[in-house]
Amino acid sequence: MTMITDEAISNGLTFVRGELEKLDPIIRSPLGKTNYNRDIKIITGGGWIQQLSNYNVEYAVSGGLANLQGGIQNEIARIQANLSKDSIKTNLFQSTFSVKYVDIQFNQMTGRDFQSMLEEGTRLLYDRYIDKAVYKGFPDQNIFGLVNNPNVTATNVAINAGNTSRKWKDKTPQEIMNDINDAIETAWAATEYDDSAVPNHILIPPEQFALLQGTIMSVNGVITNASVLDYIKNNNMANTLGQYLEIYPSRHCIGAGAGGTDRMIVYNHDPRFIDFQIPVALNRVGTGWNVNNISFDTIYMSLVGSVRTHYTQPILYKDGI
Repeated sequence: MTMITDEAISNGLTFVRGELEKLDPIIRSPLGKTNYNRDIKIITGGGWIQQLSNYNVEYAVSGGLANLQGGIQNEIARIQANLSKDSIKTNLFQSTFSVKYVDIQFNQMTGRDFQSMLEEGTRLLYDRYIDKAVYKGFPDQNIFGLVNNPNVTATNVAINAGNTSRKWKDKTPQEIMNDINDAIETAWAATEYDDSAVPNHILIPPEQFALLQGTIMSVNGVITNASVLDYIKNNNMANTLGQYLEIYPSRHCIGAGAGGTDRMIVYNHDPRFIDFQIPVALNRVGTGWNVNNISFDTIYMSLVGSVRTHYTQPILYKDGI
């Protein structure tokens, strides 16, 4: 006589559940989009080099400059040029993974490509590495990014009318607009009012970005149909000077200011002023058979630079927002 045991019942239920299960074919990757391509010009190419360099020139005049306005010039002006060179080291990014032979055979039965998953993970790791290098750099190696360059001027935004807070959540839309225009004008003044260097790119923390987007702008007590964000983007000093202003959220601005305060970063996006170079983009160097591991090992490599701030004048940090 056949006996029905508890184990048989358990195995039967497992079989039924398996038969009634619908497997989602999507394998979900970790969340966390990067935006460094939006916030800085990425320049690729150059090959396997050890340093990235560029020349700067400064001019000086001696002689008859003081008499140029008169009509009588006793001395001839002499122009002099002083060349200087900036150099930064490149950094090597390396990542490897192994796919065991038996896993390859299993994958053929399940239809899953385990190697593709590892390749995607490698690209995700690389993307996060570039993201960190662009925004914060590696201060322990004296390499800095967009949000923490010690050579960039950093000041606090103004206190609100009630003299109680610098934070935007405690300010009127007009006071926030004043903070932004003041930052643009201050950076512009540092360039000796060079119109081509007017800041046209602003990064702020997501919370402040949501505040600007979710608050309706009012002018002299009259409510407009635009959010504070849209109104500021269309009515600011940069636009007046021919530079279309963009304002974006960045999590890297959270706590980046003095004393852990939130920071606004104002700068000109043109690669003439700031850029990031990748001499060798991420690529698979090779795949080889590992007898000891009974696996195929793959290595990816890239040669990466760091943020190159060619001019610090068009960049300004405003803390306390």
